[in-house]
Amino acid sequence: MAFELNSQEESNNLYLTHYFANQGDEFRTLIYTSSLAETLISAGKAPSVQVLMLLIEKGHFEAFFDLVEAYVQAAPVEDQPSLYAVLAQLSQYYAPDRYCTYEGHWQPTDLVVGKTAYDFIQAIFKYSTASCQSLLAESLVKIVVTEKDNLSMTHQLILLGDAIAYYAYAAKAEEAYRLLRSVLDHHISLDYLRQKKRL
Repeated sequence: MAFELNSQEESNNLYLTHYFANQGDEFRTLIYTSSLAETLISAGKAPSVQVLMLLIEKGHFEAFFDLVEAYVQAAPVEDQPSLYAVLAQLSQYYAPDRYCTYEGHWQPTDLVVGKTAYDFIQAIFKYSTASCQSLLAESLVKIVVTEKDNLSMTHQLILLGDAIAYYAYAAKAEEAYRLLRSVLDHHISLDYLRQKKRL
């Protein structure tokens, strides 16, 4: 029945992507994900959170990145850096070979100031699996550590605050508390030193 559907229609491409992803058919999932990307882009729509999470949860990482990359490339130029920033974080865990392809398209502050990135992260991860949320939290912490000299204290705190939130979403209370304690101790220490200098 699936092969009798009109592959040019968005609803049918969405159905076929769901169907073959659930069947574990990587080849056909890639085919209909590509068709879905074309119909969504021509209609000026973003991929649904449900289909994106299905592709991740079923292990169809190539199809996931193909679909999101097509959307990013069709997005307004001003929104692309923040979307690439999110893709880069995801690729570290799900498609390491793609990470280098995003270099030059984003910088750490795009995760902070990019509302598009924030909305995208919230949409994908707030209701996603705990493992995805935990991976994003780890990625945000890593960015703060490696880019500390290039990020303002405000930007560092925003990223760490997001990391704490995603640890909490992932039900990793110990990690969330440990990071929160670290942030508070460091921030309090800095405030104390600043006040001492004023005396």
